[in-house]
Amino acid sequence: MARDFGVSVRALRFYEDRGLLDPRREGAMRLYGPRERRDLKSILKGKQLGFTLSEIHDMLRSRSGPLLAIESQERDGEGFDVDETELELALPPEQIVVQIGYLERQRKDLDAAIIALRNAHRLMLESPGRAAFG
Repeated sequence: MARDFGVSVRALRFYEDRGLLDPRREGAMRLYGPRERRDLKSILKGKQLGFTLSEIHDMLRSRSGPLLAIESQERDGEGFDVDETELELALPPEQIVVQIGYLERQRKDLDAAIIALRNAHRLMLESPGRAAFG
């Protein structure tokens, strides 16, 4: 499963410890079925959309969060590709608006940090004798 989704085994164990994944166990072996695959896909998409693991946990448990439009793929036995499968967000409109605002604030902060670093880099290039750290 780690290989299929491009995550580490450690990440799978972390998600399991946080209650996000619940694979069936046979001895020391963990068995991941369609539900765990769907949940991992939702976890990864939720992270991509900027949700915290706590928010993703709540969405998974309530099934009101990112739901996968993969029912036909599951029935056909096709694989899951994080980039190809579309997600259907079953979130309240207010939560979507709040998340958009959060991501826009993050983008503003990132843009400001990039500008500051570009200015610092430009100043260093203009003053070649100036030490990199002071």
